[in-house]
Amino acid sequence: LSSNDRSLMGVTWVTLDDVDSFVEYGTSKRNLDQKIEGVTNTYHSASWIGTIHRATMSNLKPGTTYYYRVGGKSRLVNGWSDIKQFTTLSSDVEKVRFAVIGDMGYGPNSDNTIKRLTSLVEEGKIDAVIHSGDVSYADGFENHFDDFLIKIEPIASRIPYMVSPGNHEFWFNFSSYKNRFYMPGV
Repeated sequence: LSSNDRSLMGVTWVTLDDVDSFVEYGTSKRNLDQKIEGVTNTYHSASWIGTIHRATMSNLKPGTTYYYRVGGKSRLVNGWSDIKQFTTLSSDVEKVRFAVIGDMGYGPNSDNTIKRLTSLVEEGKIDAVIHSGDVSYADGFENHFDDFLIKIEPIASRIPYMVSPGNHEFWFNFSSYKNRFYMPGV
């Protein structure tokens, strides 16, 4: 969620190089009829290399399934992601179902939690995740953040994955947290 306006949905992704930053989306997998350009940024803590892309889809209807892909065509390759899908929150604020977790790392100790959360998403039993700190246990090793984000992609690409920082995010003045996550008001 990129704001309290439910007609908006934010998406972020990372590429190794600074390439096109677009999102194509629509209510049909075969007709991604809306396109927006994203913005990019990066940071260099612990010698991390990459480009973080951020875009906001707009004019979304409540309780509606949307399909989207991120990327764009570069000079050398067709740089589009696979088509993903998400369903916007309903207009009934009292019916939003959350999974609340914390202290989940990039390593194998989180495998069962990821598996269960993925099942809950696929079964339509949760609408959003709140990860209340200690996101990835990267502890200054930026590639561990990459590993973690790849690991949660089946969840975070389909429902809002909202995070708050914990003590494991303090490395480099919270630079990973500040740059990688798309939270309301940030």
